[in-house]
Order: sequence, then structure tokens, then C-alpha cells
Amino acid sequence: MRKSNIAIFHLFEYLNMYAVLSVVIPFAVYMATLAPSVTFFDSGEFLTATASLGSAHSPGYPLFLMYAKAFTWIPLGNIAFRVNMATAFSSSLACLGVYLLTVALLKKEQLADNEQFSAFIVRTAALAAAVAFSVTPRLWLQSNHDKPYPLLAFMTAMIFYLLLKWREQYECGEERPAYVYVCTFLAGLAMALHQSVVLLLPAWFLLIVLADWRMITRIKELVLATAFALLGFSVHLYLPIRATQNPLLNWGDAKTSTQFLWHFLRKGYPSDPHSRDAALLWAQVKAFNVPHEFTWLGAVLVLFALFCLWKRQRHIVVAYLAAVFSFLIVIAGYFDTPIDMIFLTEEFFTPLYLLTAVLIGVGLFNLLTYAIRNASLP
Repeated sequence: MRKSNIAIFHLFEYLNMYAVLSVVIPFAVYMATLAPSVTFFDSGEFLTATASLGSAHSPGYPLFLMYAKAFTWIPLGNIAFRVNMATAFSSSLACLGVYLLTVALLKKEQLADNEQFSAFIVRTAALAAAVAFSVTPRLWLQSNHDKPYPLLAFMTAMIFYLLLKWREQYECGEERPAYVYVCTFLAGLAMALHQSVVLLLPAWFLLIVLADWRMITRIKELVLATAFALLGFSVHLYLPIRATQNPLLNWGDAKTSTQFLWHFLRKGYPSDPHSRDAALLWAQVKAFNVPHEFTWLGAVLVLFALFCLWKRQRHIVVAYLAAVFSFLIVIAGYFDTPIDMIFLTEEFFTPLYLLTAVLIGVGLFNLLTYAIRNASLP
């Protein structure tokens, strides 16, 4: 009995309880508000495609279907409830991504001579950012039913985290290209969740070349990175393989290369031209709405974080702004979504909201730092 108590003590000592809470708190909230069955829009389609290991609407979402399928084996509730729980769990992992990224950005910050106190403030700010992200309207809405975007947000968070680890090692004189290879693999894999992940490529590219522009001249590393990306992308073979089995829902019927490309390239969506005035353009841009998701206080903390990071970690600011610009120029500019369909594009910004939540954590930490350093005893 004593040995088991000692083992439990060491387990809690080893675990970062702040990181655990960044998952447990959101998951508890999501489970308390989880939809008990089928909801609206794509819900029934995703449930059917998951249960039958088929294919959903273009581009098919094969990775999400395989991920959610594992949850259908849990003996709890009905199939719809289990798949909804899969999204709740991936949303909680996305919140963990916020925590890890925030800590990674602040790990070198020293608030006081007491390292334990500094670590406490860093972790508290990171946990606050994770919880703030968990209850944003957009993420919370997705988290109570079957959606692929929270899992996409988590994977993009891991890519950013690994790139920060790579930069840290590189600046210390140690080259760890394996970090980049894992990132390219995850990026290829994430294409099977939603193709909007390619809009983050400029940000990832800048994080690398701003460390050393000569990276783009290394042919061997470029070839290996491309190979790992293709390896991750190969999960799309699920679509033609499963199509040959004629599942219950086989959208696109990707048995042939022609049908696969039709499905993957989203050729089935209508593209009726329409006029665009300033009001429509502004509505399209407002689909990415930080004050709505995080309140105006959150927006102010984001601006404060960008100001503070510009002085110490300028590459983070450049990468974030590049990501925002890339999303807006394509989703708002190129897609030219009609006014009555703009709500469908709001989910595409989920990875951007995750990065924004990280900035809120950074801004909160810097605000606390300023308050503590300027506090005076009576």
C-alpha cells in the first residue's frame, strides 16, 4: 500500500498539473454541454461516414473519420454521442496546444529572482489562455458535435510547437532537422482534416527562414521534408480504398483517379459568380472576429502581446500576421462567399483563434509582469 502511495505521489510530481487542467477543464465543460445525438447541417453526414468508414462531402475528411471511428467503440451512449465526444476530446487537446505554445513562448521570461514564482505566473497565464480559448463561441459550438476543425487546430498547434523547439535548438548551435520532418509529416496529415491548413504554410516558412534564410538552399533537407509531407498526405489513400468497399455513405466515389481528384479538389461545389460591394467584403473579413470570440479585453491583450513580442521575439509577430493575412486574402478575398453563406467560413479560422489565444496568454503574462514590477509597498 505504501509503495502504491509513493508511486501516485511521484506521478503527480512528474505530471504538469497545469497542462492536465488545460485539458480536463475544457473536456468537463464540453461533456456537460455535449449534444446527445444528431444535430444540424453536416452532423448526420459525418456520423454516417464515420460509422460506415465511408466518405463525407468534399474533400472527404478521411483523417477525422478514422479518428472519430475509434470513439464509436466506447460503450457509452449512442453512436452519435460517441462521435460528438471525439470532437469534445480533440477540442480539449487544442486547448492543451494553447497551453504548451504559451509556455514555450514565455519559458525564457524571468519575472523575479524566484524561479518558482516566475514559473507559476507563466503557467497560470498559459492555463488562463487555454481556458479562454475553450469557451470562445466558435470553438465551444464546434465542440458539442461532430466537427473536424478542433482536431486540425490541435495538429497545427503541435506543428508550431515543434518549430519553436527546432528554433530553440538551432539558436543553441544544435541542428535538429527531425523536428522539421515531423512538422511536414503532420502538415501532410492535416490535409486530410481540412485543406485550409495550407494557409499556414507562409507562417511556418517564415519561422524557419527568419532563423536562417540559407535553410531553403539545403536540397537534402528539402527533399526529406517533402517526402515526409507526402507520407502524411498518403492517408488520402483511404478514400479510394474505402470506395471500393461501397460503404453506406460514399461521397465522391473516389475509386478512380478522376473521381479522386474531383472529390479532393472540391469540384462539386457551385461557383456562381456574383457582385461584391464594400459591405459584402467587410462581412467576409469580419468572419475572423477576435473581439466577438475573446471580448474587447482579449483583443487589447492580443495587441499588447504583439507589442511586447515585437521587441523580443519579432519572428512570432511576423509569423502570426502572415497567417492572418493568408487566411483573409484567400477565405475573404478569393472565396468571395455570398452573404448568406459566410457563417460556413467562420469555422475555417479555428487555428487562427488558437494562435490568438496564445497571444492573450502572452499579453496577460506581460501585464502581470508590469503590475508586479511596478507595485510599491505602502
